[in-house]
Amino acid sequence: SWADGLALCAILHEYFPTDIGQFEALDGSTAEGRAANFELAFGVAERRLDVERLFDVEDMTATYPTPDAKSVITYVAMLSNKIKSMDAAGAAEAADATEAASKSLASQKRQGSSFLGAIAN
Repeated sequence: SWADGLALCAILHEYFPTDIGQFEALDGSTAEGRAANFELAFGVAERRLDVERLFDVEDMTATYPTPDAKSVITYVAMLSNKIKSMDAAGAAEAADATEAASKSLASQKRQGSSFLGAIAN
């Protein structure tokens, strides 16, 4: 849930599984577990997406079980925007790589045809 940090970790685990680690091992049932989840999520978001913390771990654990909805929505929107831009950049990079590979293959085919034509003559 949003109150225990697991929802944030789940979102980030989708894109950065090695940074989050084994999701099933995360614990939101204790105050220490919730604090660890928020610290993990905020840290990964800062390092990997350059999303700054809107609030401290203590702010989130102090409002348990009902975090401030507007703060959570704002933070999730920030994550979403960064992830979308990351996806767009990744898609553009993949398209560029595909185009470069296609050109390279076409060039190799042309060179192969020239080579085979030279041998035949």
